[in-house]
Amino acid sequence: MIIIIAAGLILGLIGGAIASAKGRSFFGWFLICFLTGGLGILILIFMSSADARHDELVKAVNSIASPTGGIASADLAKWRSLVELDPDIAAAAARVRVFGEQFERMLAEKYIPLNDKTYLQSAVDKVLSIAEKYKDVPKFDPPNMKNISEVFDIDGFPLYRMKDGKFALGCLDGKLRIFDTRLEAENHHSSSRKS
Repeated sequence: MIIIIAAGLILGLIGGAIASAKGRSFFGWFLICFLTGGLGILILIFMSSADARHDELVKAVNSIASPTGGIASADLAKWRSLVELDPDIAAAAARVRVFGEQFERMLAEKYIPLNDKTYLQSAVDKVLSIAEKYKDVPKFDPPNMKNISEVFDIDGFPLYRMKDGKFALGCLDGKLRIFDTRLEAENHHSSSRKS
């Protein structure tokens, strides 16, 4: 019996250490691994870290706040050269740049992988349609990422589900408003867009 308890304590400590390294609760996983033995440790090994989930949420928030995502610096340098040397690409870049530099970067992201001017007008049209969607969306400072459990997009406006179950919605006035349910947030968004 003492050997079983000692083994459980050792497995609990190992599980707690792994959990702590992944940004999860040491004591919670200590208890789980103590009670389940190696099964808890196996679950932890295949579980992503809390930091990885946090990074996913940050990426999601950034993609909502800036609809462009990211472009590699080598591709950005290639794009700048194309804009400088090719009058058609320079004209396309100028058309979308009036909506903001992020939309020129978006055009670069759409064009560079293809590098075929037959698709340039289609890429410009796509970026302009996205720019039209985002033209009335103010920039929002997201809430503390550690308090966010999920991120949504409603017509280009961010909606955050908080860990306490409430929802924070980015509104036309550039402020985040808190709602008890997602339905309340969506109804507020719909009514404010109509008025």
